[in-house]
Parts: sequence; structure tokens; C-alpha cells
Amino acid sequence: MIISSTSSVLVICDGLIPDKAWVFSEWQQHQYHIACDGAGNQLLDYQLTPHVVIGDLDSFDTSRKGSFKLIQDADQETNDLEKALSYVYQRGAKKAVIIGALGKRLDHTLKNLSVLQRFDTKFDELIIKDEFGISIIARKKIRIEAPTGTIVSLVPISGKVLGVQTKGLKYPLNREYLANGERDGTSNEIIKKQAEIEIESGELLIIISHTDGSPLQINRSK
Repeated sequence: MIISSTSSVLVICDGLIPDKAWVFSEWQQHQYHIACDGAGNQLLDYQLTPHVVIGDLDSFDTSRKGSFKLIQDADQETNDLEKALSYVYQRGAKKAVIIGALGKRLDHTLKNLSVLQRFDTKFDELIIKDEFGISIIARKKIRIEAPTGTIVSLVPISGKVLGVQTKGLKYPLNREYLANGERDGTSNEIIKKQAEIEIESGELLIIISHTDGSPLQINRSK
């Protein structure tokens, strides 16, 4: 399958991968599937065959057969998620959802969040998703339409984020700052149909708890 700018890509990392039913539901929503190294083993165990398995291949069982393309990239300056995102970006993809990026080793989780930050401006839409919700970076302004009571956390990922202003959240911020190790905005709550978060500078990680399958819409400006 050829990737295009309209392709919706699912990237599966070798972190904590949810159960087969959850992964299969996500799988059906995307046209192109790429596994990061050892994640390919889990997918094949689920009887799901990605289009590509990519990485340094220190975890994937290369004796396994299938219709997937196997790409070995031994570069130790990039992790497997970076390799996967570079691969699909270079082929024109503009939207990607990442699963399996969280859990297991904390250093891997933190690295994957760093990769999300690095690649965010290259894609029109780039999110990390698990069975507990989604994570997305808001650089300027983001609007969230979700059921009231939805938990939203604001995490400064660039050190300090200035001029944070919110609307439609239980605990409002009015041109205030958030900073790593000093002040964050975890466990806020949507109290209106539409919430807005706007910042003046910095990069803010927005974590939205979304587990019940109810409608969720996100619009952001960079």
C-alpha cells in the first residue's frame, strides 16, 4: 500500500499494548499500519499484519513470516518511534495515531513523549492514544468538545509555558504560567460542551481522559 497525504496511519510501539479487542478497534480506523520493532510480535500474535515492521530489530523475531515489509535501521541516535514517524512522514503522511507508546519502562515513555514533541509540527495531526485517553500537544490554541466531567490535564513539556488561559474548565487559568517541577495543571475538568486552552509561548501537553467512546472533537492552531 502506498502512503499519501490523506492516509490515516496507525503506529504501534512496543510499550504497553492494550488487549486485542481495543487494538482491533483502532486498527479498523486506519488505512496504514506500521509496527515499531518488538510491537510486530504482539500484532502477529493478535493475527494482525502491519504493512511495515521497522526498527533496529533487537526485539522483533525476524524468523516470523508474513506479507509485511521488514526494515532494519541500526541508527542508535533515534528510537523505533522516530524511525517509524520519519518513514511515514517522508512518504507524505499528515495524520498519525500512536499506540503502545506508554507503560513498561519509564525512560521509554519519556522518550516517546519527547518524540511526540519533536514531530508534532511535521504532521497536521499527531496523537498518542491508549485505553485511558489521548495525549496531544497544544502550541497556541486548542478547542476540545467532550462530555462535561471529562478530565483534562495540562502538562508543560517545554519547561515553562507562559500565558495559559482556559475557558470551560472547572479550575480556570487567566494568563498564568505552568512550569516543570514547579506548577502544573493536572486533573482539571471540562464543565461546558466546549473547552478552550490558549497559550502565549511554550509547548503544552494536553492529556484527555476519554474511555467511554463518547464523541470527542479536537481542533488546534499551531
